[in-house]
Amino acid sequence: MYIGLVMCIQLIIVIIQKNKPLHQWHEVVWNVGWANRNGLATYLIFTAGMTMYLSTRYRQGWIFLGLSIFQYACLIMTFSRGGIIFGGISGVIALIFSLIKAPNKKLHLLYIATAVLLVLILYLCLMKEINTMLASLIDRGFGTSNRNKLYKEAWELFKAHPLFGVGKGYKGDITPTSEIGIYWFHSTFFQVIACMGVMGLVAYIYFYVARLKILFKNIKNTFNLFCLAVFVGFEGYSLINT
Repeated sequence: MYIGLVMCIQLIIVIIQKNKPLHQWHEVVWNVGWANRNGLATYLIFTAGMTMYLSTRYRQGWIFLGLSIFQYACLIMTFSRGGIIFGGISGVIALIFSLIKAPNKKLHLLYIATAVLLVLILYLCLMKEINTMLASLIDRGFGTSNRNKLYKEAWELFKAHPLFGVGKGYKGDITPTSEIGIYWFHSTFFQVIACMGVMGLVAYIYFYVARLKILFKNIKNTFNLFCLAVFVGFEGYSLINT
């Protein structure tokens, strides 16, 4: 939770420093120095969901519910399209789990209703600005952003090097290589099969089986449930961002 709140503060500071009108936000890649919009969105999926978990563990659940909603709002402000979509799905699941696991369900439902009312009031007060922001997000579209070319490239590399892939040191032509020398295929699945082939895929399947076994061994546990909620968001986002 603390990590998520620090990231939100960093994001807000960067937005203020950029001093761009809302309708231009989609043109700016927020960068806090250690991550851009996509990196921030990835972490906020985890931190917002697990802050929601805390709302079921303390009598002052409304505090953590509010801090979680604040982080989801910051996730929207990242303008990371995949992060917003899968973070939203994860957030809805986490909210449902919070109601199921709340010590006082009626009181927790009242908290949620109050939060919805406050969000509605905020929207009515800032209707023009928020509509402008949402319009710019829609105008940005939800296309593949040339990812389909990367996926095709990854598939062709996998077919040419099926056993071990081309290695993590591969440098392609479609997207510039990052500072740490990794060529991003913008999908964990395609990253694995292109760079590590069948052997990498088998290793990842083993990893997922082991992790899911731990997760579902005690799925009725509140912590496990919220881990499931954030995994849904994270793994969904990983389909379109490595």
